[in-house]
Amino acid sequence: MFDAHTHAVSPDAGRFPRHRPDFPAAWLEHDPPSAGVLEAELVRAEVTGALLVQPQGAYGFDNRYVVEAAAGSPRLAAVTSIDVTEPDRAAQVHLMADAGAVGVRLFSIPTPAVAWLDDPTTFDAWAACRDRGLVVSICCLPAEVPQVLRVATHFVDVAVVLDHCAFVDLAAGSGPLDELADLDNLHLKVTGHMLHELADRGLEPDRVVADLAGLVGADRMLWGSDWPQTGLTYPASAALGRQAAARLDAGAAASFLGDTATGLYRQSMV
Repeated sequence: MFDAHTHAVSPDAGRFPRHRPDFPAAWLEHDPPSAGVLEAELVRAEVTGALLVQPQGAYGFDNRYVVEAAAGSPRLAAVTSIDVTEPDRAAQVHLMADAGAVGVRLFSIPTPAVAWLDDPTTFDAWAACRDRGLVVSICCLPAEVPQVLRVATHFVDVAVVLDHCAFVDLAAGSGPLDELADLDNLHLKVTGHMLHELADRGLEPDRVVADLAGLVGADRMLWGSDWPQTGLTYPASAALGRQAAARLDAGAAASFLGDTATGLYRQSMV
């Protein structure tokens, strides 16, 4: 089992100062875990490793902590955030790759007044990701899924991961995700945030996961706990992931719970 979506915050606010987020981030106010705490939780839950995703609400585009934490751990790998609206966006990609990042994240929440996800002026950053072999993950809302489709179609040789399935209300069906079914380089990240919400609404997360697997294939799906944002303990988060895979056959469950992620990010975790 490999976790494709975790967050951590340094206890050293002097070296890694936080910034005021532009969106709610309540988990940051309640003693957020460090990378060391996360590692201990992975061991406790029998999860082999994790992607340490840049916590945008804590650090914005200052990726120093996730890069440093991942470099110091055989269990962690860094997914960093870049600002593609800046003219040095391609240089940012190369800087992150040189620092050891395995992916970059494009964060489009709240939705900007001027769309940039599929803006051709940003394609130099995408080309840099292609050239450096970095996975691009995108955090956006359902209305922006068509933009994701357009840019992922343009860069078919870049692996693209749609974080949190773009927050589509899966209780009402897959909706705009249907348009992505035939795009082989696009992958869906199913996170604890989503699974917990489905369960709270009396729905069966394993049925929703099975339906998504029927849409895109389990080999294009990644599980991520989204810990600690869900409010669950890490072992409970891992258990929820395993529960969500209950309707998949053994091979599909293995893909969803780790093989897809480790294949995409080419990580060999202890």
